[in-house]
Amino acid sequence: MRLYSFQTKEVYELIEKHGYYESVFEKTLWAKENEFMNAYKWMKEQMIQRGIVPNHPDACCIFAWYLMDGSVIPDFNETYACYPHHEMVCLTLEVDSKDVLLSDEIKWNSVLGNTLCYPNEDEDEMERLDEHYELLQAQDKEKMKHESWQEIFHIDELSKWVQATLFIIKKEQIVSCERIN
Repeated sequence: MRLYSFQTKEVYELIEKHGYYESVFEKTLWAKENEFMNAYKWMKEQMIQRGIVPNHPDACCIFAWYLMDGSVIPDFNETYACYPHHEMVCLTLEVDSKDVLLSDEIKWNSVLGNTLCYPNEDEDEMERLDEHYELLQAQDKEKMKHESWQEIFHIDELSKWVQATLFIIKKEQIVSCERIN
């Protein structure tokens, strides 16, 4: 499976030096953004439930792209590829699909925002779900919300932004490395 992972130059250098890279929560660029920590831990749990197991308990998901705006070729001019004050590279990877969990990046924002994830963009359906949700007790709201998040894994021909999560990048998986800023 061909993937594209935007990483700091330092991460690439670690892969070159040690032969692999595994992320841990405390060392990620977004570690200070605690509001997202639960979402990333939820994604890790989803990977484990699907048989994609990390090598250590503090492992964090590494994100890559499978499709970007419907294309398998990344656009290096997009700002989402860069972190300010960091030299960034795009790693083109060839990874066994059994080591990857694909999800709809647009729907992933529901998990990040801790909100309901809708199965489609039908406004009547969304309104019906919202009305039902508002009538529920707090515990049932949480259950419904968490169940709705499974929608992010429904990838189809309409999915234009498909992200991939994995726990490790190995040197031998790197097809190419391109500096992007």
